[in-house]
Amino acid sequence: MWLFTTDGFYSVVHDKYCKPDELMVRARKREDLENLFAHKITGEILEIGHADYRFRMAVKRKIWSKYLAGYANKMAYSNFKGTLPLNDHARHDAYFKCWSAMYAMTDDVGNEA
Repeated sequence: MWLFTTDGFYSVVHDKYCKPDELMVRARKREDLENLFAHKITGEILEIGHADYRFRMAVKRKIWSKYLAGYANKMAYSNFKGTLPLNDHARHDAYFKCWSAMYAMTDDVGNEA
């Protein structure tokens, strides 16, 4: 699962390093995992220099589910891109490139008659 939130960008999987009741929450930036601490999601942040997602943290499925539900219940913005910090140009550019790539997949984009 890829997840873009106001806390960060996460790739969440169940890999061979997880217990059955855990998920591996992976991030490209350490600060994204550290932002989860404010939501009582804690754990050891592993750094694997050669991995595509350099920073990882095992999280109990129940805790991750609670985070997702809480995030959805508190969401109050009408445009996600507008929530990004203006001074974080690299993140804004990366998110916009992702948005653009997904927009290009939209049925009939560019085929308006």
